[in-house]
Amino acid sequence: MKIIKEFCQSIKQRHAFIYCGSKSEFCINSALEFSRILKKDCHFNCKIIVNQSSLINEFEKYLENSFKDVSYLDFIFYYIGESQHNKNNNNNSIEFIIENPNREQCSFNKIIDLIDKKEKDLQSSLLKHECYITFRKLYILDLNTSNDGINPIESLSRLFKNQQQEFYTPKMGFNSGILYSPIIGDHSIRVLNQMELSSFTSILIERITSKSSLGRRLLDVADVMEYELFEKFIETHCTNIHIYQELNNLFKVDLDMESNLKNKFEILFLSSAQIASFIFVERKLNQET
Repeated sequence: MKIIKEFCQSIKQRHAFIYCGSKSEFCINSALEFSRILKKDCHFNCKIIVNQSSLINEFEKYLENSFKDVSYLDFIFYYIGESQHNKNNNNNSIEFIIENPNREQCSFNKIIDLIDKKEKDLQSSLLKHECYITFRKLYILDLNTSNDGINPIESLSRLFKNQQQEFYTPKMGFNSGILYSPIIGDHSIRVLNQMELSSFTSILIERITSKSSLGRRLLDVADVMEYELFEKFIETHCTNIHIYQELNNLFKVDLDMESNLKNKFEILFLSSAQIASFIFVERKLNQET
């Protein structure tokens, strides 16, 4: 009984799989810097791959060789790069597009399926010791949707006209969350900044490392990110007089961008309350080396 108790109370493990699917320097810098912050400040064991080979093959190998004898696991999957949003035959999905010679496409649903299978395998193993697994999964997607071929005016008009955002919300397993900005078309998430990182990742890093946000709860991080992404969107697009006039002509109204767009910036989607309590920076974490 003592052996079982000690096994079930094994040290929490924190792992992250970080994949950059782009050759652009700011995407690579974003992936590298996010990995550095997760290691240094959040005590994650990180595997980072930069546009080298098949995402699916690399992820399958990673899962096969990771998470040994663990009953409590925090896991982050981070992708930065090109993507497209597919909506056909009731199939609502995100496809990652890898900038390799074959322009490989990888379904986000496939990534989720592989993680869910790994969790089931771990649980089956733990049941032999009369244990249950706590497996919290956070998917962070920094997506460039510029391949949609939508110019800023079209992007803004579609966003403005839709009463409800066309969110992509997959069927996540228990204890799962997705942090991403599902705004239609090309938009300000790709605007560079002083850090030479993507806007989405740089804002996320700023929230994680902020001294004024002790613990960096996921919900609090997302709330501030939504506000800052919205402000950046307004700064980038809505001060452009040409875009403003085009939209004003399109809708024949006095355009109040702020009130009409503010509700379009939801970026966090959760499957349970437990993942909502996820904390990036844990003050007292017994971390395996």
